[in-house]
Amino acid sequence: MTSWLVETLIATSLLIAGVLLVRKPVARTFGPRIAYALWLLPALRMALPPLPAGWTGGPEAPLQQMSATMGSAFDPTMVIALWLTGALAFFGWHMARYLRFAHSLRASATPLYGDAGITISQSNQIASPLAYGVFGRQVMLPGDFAERYEAEEQRLAISHELSHHRRGDLIANIAALGLLSFNWFNPIAHFAFRAYRADQEAACDATVLTDATDTDRQFYGTALVKSALGSVPLVACPIGAASGVKERLGHIIAARETAQMHEAGLALSILTILAGLGFTASGMPEPSAPATRALPALAALDYAPTAPMIVTARRPIPVIEAPTIVTALKEKPQTAQPTIKPDVAPESATIEAPRRMLNDARGPALAAADPCAGSDVAWMRSDAIVQSADGTAHHMTVTLCGQAAAFRDAPREAMLGGLTRTRDKVEQDTRLNPDQRADMLGALDAYIRRVQDSDT
Repeated sequence: MTSWLVETLIATSLLIAGVLLVRKPVARTFGPRIAYALWLLPALRMALPPLPAGWTGGPEAPLQQMSATMGSAFDPTMVIALWLTGALAFFGWHMARYLRFAHSLRASATPLYGDAGITISQSNQIASPLAYGVFGRQVMLPGDFAERYEAEEQRLAISHELSHHRRGDLIANIAALGLLSFNWFNPIAHFAFRAYRADQEAACDATVLTDATDTDRQFYGTALVKSALGSVPLVACPIGAASGVKERLGHIIAARETAQMHEAGLALSILTILAGLGFTASGMPEPSAPATRALPALAALDYAPTAPMIVTARRPIPVIEAPTIVTALKEKPQTAQPTIKPDVAPESATIEAPRRMLNDARGPALAAADPCAGSDVAWMRSDAIVQSADGTAHHMTVTLCGQAAAFRDAPREAMLGGLTRTRDKVEQDTRLNPDQRADMLGALDAYIRRVQDSDT
């Protein structure tokens, strides 16, 4: 959870910085509405849930590695508590300020008329026209609106505020305030919010002036200059602000040229948003591997069944004929995390037999290291994966030993008899703890079933 949170905040900050770098060139080339659309990229990334692990099909991205490192360096509970406390406090303070402002405006407002469910009122508490309210949508005009603005300026200023409501800019501002709250500690996010609001106003200008005449653009520009007064809460949408007027006037002058590139800019912005989300998306953490328990090394057991042969899953093993056989189980390090039932032997668990006699040219050193040393014997070895009662898997090695002698009658029945007697002795051996006994019995049961199912 902590690494995902850190990765999301890092990715959002990088995307915000990227939008800040390209917003002005994009607005000059494709128009302010395309620059405003780019702010969807960090907003959507903040809301993007983690995708399935390994969805990219490649190695872990540097952003994921960095976030995992940073997330493990701090106490997760402390980090999440501090982050949420700051985010809730920031969002709550600004929303309370906006609601108090809206309540005060409504109390002092004089309704003038309505336009498609939007109430247009007048109040002496503001210096320029503004839009506010999500459910009770309002356009508020200053008390001296009729005296300060000419008739064409009044029409265009009111059209600007009505356009904010119709475009859903008030809802977008609340969402942007939420994104800023999640990044309350990040100075880049605060700078980006002001740039976002400037792009929003410029995009609204372009919407109002679609197909406008040069005279309309001139009146609109003077209305902007007259409205560049005062300040309002973050969520409200005034037509003018003390900063950004010069940049907006430049967009109005260049509107005819950028309008021709609007369609191409829209396609490019969609591709940019999709690419940015794909490049910075978070992956779910890989599931942790099941715990395995190492078994202590076991000495060779002195059980004496008369089992000469084992049949593998691939091909039968040649007969090893012997009056006695010793079964030894020893630990082998677990190198994988198999989930195999005790009665299933993996295909790769083959038995290599028969081997050369221990009294041949290998010498006494090898014979001493072999569990079958001490007599004229042949030996075979099998890898098996068994599962304990507690669910942990173990990789075991089973070695079968016997004297090399003639044994031609009923090798399969002799093998079953020897393995069964060996199993009984293991089950009754008090030297083994219950877990060791269960593991060894599981391995022997698997071999017994394999011999029973063979045709040899």
